[in-house]
Amino acid sequence: MHDTEDREWWYKYGEMGERYFVENICPEFNLDAQINPKKETDPTVPDLIVEGQLSDLKTQKTPFFTAY
Repeated sequence: MHDTEDREWWYKYGEMGERYFVENICPEFNLDAQINPKKETDPTVPDLIVEGQLSDLKTQKTPFFTAY
């Protein structure tokens, strides 16, 4: 896990996920999506514009529950 306090690294990591989502997932489901152009100057604005609506992309990379 990367340092949770390294905000710039996490912004770049999030941008990779946003690009992947817009370029690979949205076409598969015929969604009109783009990365919010305002993110170029402010990485804290909503991530995407999907079907004309501001949207945030959320991801989960680890299981919510772990069974032993």
